[in-house]
Amino acid sequence: DLVQSYSNTGVVHIIAISGLHLGMIYGLLIFLFKPFSKTKWGKIIKPISILFVLWGFTFIAGAAPSILRSAVMFTFIVVGESMGKRTTMYNSLAASAFLLLLINPFSLWDVGFQLSYTAVLSIVLFQKHINKWFYFKNKLLKGLWSLNAVTLSAQILTLPVVLYHFHQFPNLFLFTNLFAVPFSGLILYTELLLLVTFFIPYINTMLGNLIGWGISVMNTFIQRIDTLPFAVWTSIQISIPQAIILYVSIGGFTWWLLQKNQRGLVLGLVSSALFLSLRSIDFINRNQHIK
Repeated sequence: DLVQSYSNTGVVHIIAISGLHLGMIYGLLIFLFKPFSKTKWGKIIKPISILFVLWGFTFIAGAAPSILRSAVMFTFIVVGESMGKRTTMYNSLAASAFLLLLINPFSLWDVGFQLSYTAVLSIVLFQKHINKWFYFKNKLLKGLWSLNAVTLSAQILTLPVVLYHFHQFPNLFLFTNLFAVPFSGLILYTELLLLVTFFIPYINTMLGNLIGWGISVMNTFIQRIDTLPFAVWTSIQISIPQAIILYVSIGGFTWWLLQKNQRGLVLGLVSSALFLSLRSIDFINRNQHIK
C-alpha cells in the first residue's frame, strides 16, 4: 500500500534506488574534495575515490538498470574531467546506454531502463527552458522553482511510457515532489552521516531517531496526499502505436517551441489530433462492448 501511494503521487523514484541517490552522493563527494582539487595528489585521488564510492554504492544497491545507467554516465563525466576534457550530457547518456545494451540487449524492454533514460533526456532537453519561465530574486523561491522545473521537465518524455505501462497519471506530482525530493535528500545525507558516526554513543542514537522520524513524516505525508480524490488519474489504456504518436506530438511541439519552426507546430497538432481520434475510437468500442 505504501509503495502504491508513492506511485500514485508521482514520487516512487524516491524509494527506487536510482540516479537520484547516486547524483546526491556524487554532489556530496564533489563538495568534500573541492579543497583538494588544486593539489597534485588531489587530482589523482579525487577521481579514483569518487569512482570507487559510486560503483561500490551501485553494486551494494543491486546494480539495477537505473542506477547502472547513472554510474556509467558519471564515470564518463569523472574520467573526462580528470583528463581535462568536458563531456556533454547527450554523449554521456548515449555512451552509457550503448554500453549497457552491449552487455544486455534485453535491458531495452525493461521499464526501469526506459523511464530512466527518458527522464534524464527530458531533464537535459527541457529543464533549462522551463527554469526561465519565472525569475525569483529570493534564493529560496529560486531553488524551489528550479526543483519544480526539474520535476516538470522529467514528466514530458516519460509521459507516454508511464501511460502505456502503468495506465495512470499522478495529478499532484509537482506538489509532492516539491516536498518529498528535498526532504528525502536530507534523510539520505543524515543516513550517510550516521555511517560515519555509528561508533559515537548518543550521537548515533540521536541520528537514528532523527532518520526514523523523517521517514515516518514523509510516509505519512505521501499517504495522506494519496487519499485525495483527485490525486491520480487512473484507467488510462494506450497502445504502442498511440504511445509513438504521442512522442511524435511532443517532438513536434518541442521543435516549434525551441526552434520557432512552424512545421513543428503543424506536426504537433496533426499528431495530437490523430492521438485524440484513436483514443475516441477506443472509448466508443469499449462502450459498445460493455452494452
